Amino acid sequence: MDVLTDRASVIELYAVIVRGNQNFAKFNKIAVDAAGQPDPDDLYQAWAAGARAIRLYFSAVPGFPLMDS
Repeated sequence: MDVLTDRASVIELYAVIVRGNQNFAKFNKIAVDAAGQPDPDDLYQAWAAGARAIRLYFSAVPGFPLMDS
């Protein structure tokens, strides 16, 4: 597990999350355009207000297939 606090990583990962989860965007006050792209200024403001991202690592468990995404 990694806790990411630097601006570039948090903004990049928040953008990925926002594209796939509109509720996350609303909760974090990140505007999304008609194409589903997050507002870069809002992403920056989230980071500046203390947003952090957590990256989890998973390993394969015998008998439990991992999904390819």
